[in-house]
Amino acid sequence: MVLRVLYMLALVACVQTAHADTIQLKNGDELNARIIEVTATTVVIDHPQLGLIRIDRSKIEGELDHELNPGLFGSGFLSGWNRSINLGLNGSQGSSIGTNFTGGLHFNYKDEASAG
Repeated sequence: MVLRVLYMLALVACVQTAHADTIQLKNGDELNARIIEVTATTVVIDHPQLGLIRIDRSKIEGELDHELNPGLFGSGFLSGWNRSINLGLNGSQGSSIGTNFTGGLHFNYKDEASAG
């Protein structure tokens, strides 16, 4: 029973809400994709069917209304931090039954003001 609860908690921890930004191009096209990177001259998006695309900012209509790293599950908690979760499950069955569950968290924050 405890093992099933651990499995369910692991699955719930891995679920993230889908977040897509809408980008209006000057030619009238509209792209629904996740914005990966924004610089002064380009925008990099991750489109579900087309993959990573780099778009010149001069071809985008209006201002981009988005938050690059909105935090954990869009809540604002750990905003600006790069986060990753690693989970592993290993099991064996024979004359005895064994199950191993491992997990890891990795947090990284880059402070550009003091990176000098």
